[in-house]
Order: sequence, then C-alpha cells, then structure tokens
Amino acid sequence: MIKRSLPRGVDELSTAELQHASQSRGIRTYGVSPARLREDLTTWIDLHLNERVSGVLLILGRAFEFDRKPGEDETSKSAVVQSLEHVLSGLPDNLVR
Repeated sequence: MIKRSLPRGVDELSTAELQHASQSRGIRTYGVSPARLREDLTTWIDLHLNERVSGVLLILGRAFEFDRKPGEDETSKSAVVQSLEHVLSGLPDNLVR
C-alpha cells in the first residue's frame, strides 16, 4: 500500500464526520474502519481536485463497486479507476464525446 499524506483536515475528522463526508460522496461506510474511510475519502478528494474527475462520475463509479470489498492487494484508487472505466464503457458514444 502506498502511504500518502491526507488532505488537510481529513485526519482530524471525527468518525461521525468522516462517515458523513464519505456518505455524501457515495463512499460505503457500513462495516468500514475509520482508517479505510480516510483512505477512500482522500482518494476521492485527490481524483476530484487534482485529477479533475467529475464528482458525478466518482459517485457513479462508487455505485458500481458498492457491493464488493476491495482485495487486500488492491488500492482504493485502482478500485475507483476500474469502476470508472466500467461506468464510462457503458455510456452511449454521443454522451462521451
């Protein structure tokens, strides 16, 4: 697992605040440790702010992976990217262009 610094403030959120912030971004919170929530929220923020991925696409991507748990060797970012690829491949051509 790649260790990266959390965006300022993510590491200071209480568990309830972390769950609320994650839920509002379509990130599963039930049965997920606070450490994993911090990682997933950090990934979401990084993709949205630094990689300029649309928030709507990120939420759609999360919806497609909502019922599965990431593997031990899989990073949060790779899981999101795979689900985004799945979402985008299912969109009509005239919408993607």
